[in-house]
Amino acid sequence: MATALEEAGVREWTPGLMEQVVERAADPGFRRWEEQVAHTNHCHHPIRLQGRIRHMDKATGDIRTVYSTINEPDQTLLVACGNRRASVCPSCSSTYKGDARHIALAGLLGGKGVPDTVRKHPRLFVTFTAPSFGAMHTSIAQGKNLQVCRKRRGTCPHGNPEGCFRLHRPNDPVVGEPICAECFDYESMIVWNALAPELWRRTIQDIRRGIARAVGMSEKACNRLAWLNYFKVAEYQVRGAIHFHAILRLDDGAGRYDPEAMLPPPEGFDMALLEAVVRSVVPAVRAPDPRGGRIGWGTELDVKRLTKSAGANELSEEVVAFYVAKYASKGSESLGAALDRRIRSTEGLMALQGLRPHIGSAVRIAWIMGGRPELAELGLRHWAHCLGFGGHFATKSRRYSTTFKVLRGVRKEHRRRQSFEDETPVDAWDRPEDDALVVVLAEWGFKGTGYRSTGDRILAMGAKARALEGREALREERARAMAIA
Repeated sequence: MATALEEAGVREWTPGLMEQVVERAADPGFRRWEEQVAHTNHCHHPIRLQGRIRHMDKATGDIRTVYSTINEPDQTLLVACGNRRASVCPSCSSTYKGDARHIALAGLLGGKGVPDTVRKHPRLFVTFTAPSFGAMHTSIAQGKNLQVCRKRRGTCPHGNPEGCFRLHRPNDPVVGEPICAECFDYESMIVWNALAPELWRRTIQDIRRGIARAVGMSEKACNRLAWLNYFKVAEYQVRGAIHFHAILRLDDGAGRYDPEAMLPPPEGFDMALLEAVVRSVVPAVRAPDPRGGRIGWGTELDVKRLTKSAGANELSEEVVAFYVAKYASKGSESLGAALDRRIRSTEGLMALQGLRPHIGSAVRIAWIMGGRPELAELGLRHWAHCLGFGGHFATKSRRYSTTFKVLRGVRKEHRRRQSFEDETPVDAWDRPEDDALVVVLAEWGFKGTGYRSTGDRILAMGAKARALEGREALREERARAMAIA
């Protein structure tokens, strides 16, 4: 139970906690409560609802109650919170991460409604970085040997050394801090983060135009022959600037309107063409800065070709899919746990704790900048906890592959059918067989979030640990069976 205690945020057992656990375990509805917890995938902060479901027969107009929480434990129904942030709810974020992996893989290997011929399409994995906003302490390694952080003599205008001759390990607290905090351009980094989604939009637009120029066609005519699709995730660098990892795939133009016609592009629209266009177009992309001037990408552009088996300057599809899925459930909390929620007031800003000095300064400066009228459209106070970045952490083009909504629908349909077959009360009332015969009338009331008591939370986290152990044992058994076969 030590793992359950840690997951529940409890340091040690107390008589009060033991009493709560015994009370729940001795309740006649304990098995049903466990089923509800499992149905939420052992969510850390489930939503508690009260209400009922009624069906109105379309033919006769008769109305009957088919489900009510009146007979449930605590007269409530537990529903997963659905939060994608791993720092808020590891269980729900794991589901979200799995969906992101399926979306990325489907666009690379096929499946989920995508033909497996996509493996023949030109595909790249590209990392877009931010420009420099000031010298930072970094951990540099050449093989197993650490290198000097920054070989630079002299002092900056503020009287601080311009270089650092120390050898920093990756976990050194000074890594990611500026060489001189007064020299670091915090305002430009925050504005760049805020404008990164617009810069990305213009980048995709310019790459499509660049492909048309490369083949000597008009943009409209080229789009009918070939169309660029993508899946991207955002990640914070240790310095606080956002950067993007993106899968770029070139398809036949017909796929824009008919997903079942997702064919390879015509001859001539190959991987070499796509790579050449990306390398030539990206450095020139610009977006307007509300302070005046324009912003662009950093000089570090990493372009890898995606192939079945990785070679030089190439990556395998599976590695990339798992890589982008990892960042789909992360947010600004990767810079500090205090940044996993929005800052509502100046008092909330001052109460932030546990942040690195550099990140703390960036958050405070973003909040201050949010009060400037010329930057009002950037919503910097709304996104101060994200250092100005207000975009989604996982986005894709319409025809890249399936969607989160479709995957959630398939999962819900599976659970509904499974519940009906097992005669489990949850969701049996909403089975698809009734959809054409009745009108579903739902009446729900919000009763709160989280478990009713800390004891309930401990029991739920213990059930989660046992479920994970069972899944791991099943994987090992399947692996042994495959090895024997």
